[in-house]
Amino acid sequence: MPPEQIAVRLDDRFRLLTGGSRTALPRQQTLRALIDWSWDLLVEPERAALRRLSVFVGGWTLEAAERVCASGDLEGATILDTLTRLVDKSLVLAEEQDGRERYRMLETMRQYAREKLLESGESGQVRDRHLEFFVVLGENGDAGLHGPEETAWLSQLETEHANLRAALEWSLDRGQAGAEAGMRLCGALGQFWNVRGHWSEGLAWLTRVLAQPETAGPTLTRAKALNASGFLAYCLSDYAAAQRRYEEALSIWRAHAPCADHATALRILGAVLSNGGRSAAGRAPLEESLAMSRALGDDEGVAWTLLDISEQSLNRATTEAGRVQAIATLEESLGLHRRLGNLNGVSVVLTTLASTDLHFGDLEEAGARYGESLAIGRRIGNRRTMSLALIGLGNVAAVRGEHASAERLLSESLPMIDGLGQRALVADTLLSLGWIHTARGELETAAERIAAGHALINEIGDGRGLSYANHCQGQLLYYQGQFQAARGLLQESLAQARETGAWWLPPLSLSLLGWMAHRAGDSAAALAMLRESLVLLRERHRKTEYS
Repeated sequence: MPPEQIAVRLDDRFRLLTGGSRTALPRQQTLRALIDWSWDLLVEPERAALRRLSVFVGGWTLEAAERVCASGDLEGATILDTLTRLVDKSLVLAEEQDGRERYRMLETMRQYAREKLLESGESGQVRDRHLEFFVVLGENGDAGLHGPEETAWLSQLETEHANLRAALEWSLDRGQAGAEAGMRLCGALGQFWNVRGHWSEGLAWLTRVLAQPETAGPTLTRAKALNASGFLAYCLSDYAAAQRRYEEALSIWRAHAPCADHATALRILGAVLSNGGRSAAGRAPLEESLAMSRALGDDEGVAWTLLDISEQSLNRATTEAGRVQAIATLEESLGLHRRLGNLNGVSVVLTTLASTDLHFGDLEEAGARYGESLAIGRRIGNRRTMSLALIGLGNVAAVRGEHASAERLLSESLPMIDGLGQRALVADTLLSLGWIHTARGELETAAERIAAGHALINEIGDGRGLSYANHCQGQLLYYQGQFQAARGLLQESLAQARETGAWWLPPLSLSLLGWMAHRAGDSAAALAMLRESLVLLRERHRKTEYS
């Protein structure tokens, strides 16, 4: 058989591997006969443990085995001895991982034991205990991800991801009996899926769980799952879906006493509205979230909300005083995250501060902050902050005129963010690469990059991103000598930037429009636009563009 055909049949290897040497002992002639012989040598507690252990996917810990396998004549206190005997018989493998003993079965043995579990009639009870164990683990992990044990919990949840998937699948198979547990587990895994970049997968699980008729009631469990679903949709730039999820969640939260999850729903709704180009509408929920977090004494909620408010303030800042206030708010957020030991929060705020440094011309500080954020992202496995830091370092290199280095850094980030499914970041990176190719005179490559980025922006409906896309397209047309078409796009970009608060674009668009007016012989208009551009640059301390 060709390898492809064998691969298709390996899921049922006991039917595939049915022949062997006719001169061998009977137990060695087929795979099933061999394992049947090993199974027959076991005593009943060992058989019970082996078949129940088959519910684990990707391995298990002793604690998990004690919770899931203990039943009837197999008690928790005897699990370790039973496991040890199975390891001695080579039916279970033991290995150390992150300083703890972890066990697993070879997949062939697991399939055989699973068949025995189904024959025993106790499969449902064992899988129920498996689901219950991982719901508790997920909820403990959710609490642990908001403190100094964040890195350890991220590693543990990643290790158990296959088991978490199996638990979620069983909750869906159970219908009404598993609906509550499935929602609890999905709601608890939201932050893990976010930090580790499992956005599309997490959203798919949440969509399936929330679509069940049994989960439709306005419960707090549903509200928490809606929070997680809305945030992952927001990460994937689906602002309309995110808004729907958070509005439904808030309709539930408001019927109960204020809590941290209620404040979170308000905060992310404000961010969704702001990033969707409706910053004025986003301000009220952000302010309400901040007040609620302060009243609850939730410093982590305060830190995240200060970040979102400062980002919105920076987008709308038109004076030096406004910029200084927004940066002070960011610094307050950073201090809170550092004190709480929230590495994810530290890396996100550092990236925002670095972006501010970049836009205002402080390249040294921007590079240092992006570098620290990149190191933290690598430590906790957060691909989003890693990609943002790489993009930022690429932009720093581009501003310095180091185009080869900028292209390398941006290109390194592109497959990372593409794998996350964050289309807005992919579009932004493509546009930045197009800008670099334009500056290097590689206009054909620039046109391809900018067209791809522009198409993504239009698909997403990102108002702020559209102003950047139109600016990049207009700049390309300017370098191609298509001045009339360039003028129209740059004027459109200028209007969009002023409407959405993309404050770094107007000076750049005005300068190009000024040069085109000069080329057309309209010196008065050219001087007016160049002077306006210079005033804006001075207001924003954008030193890198003064010349």
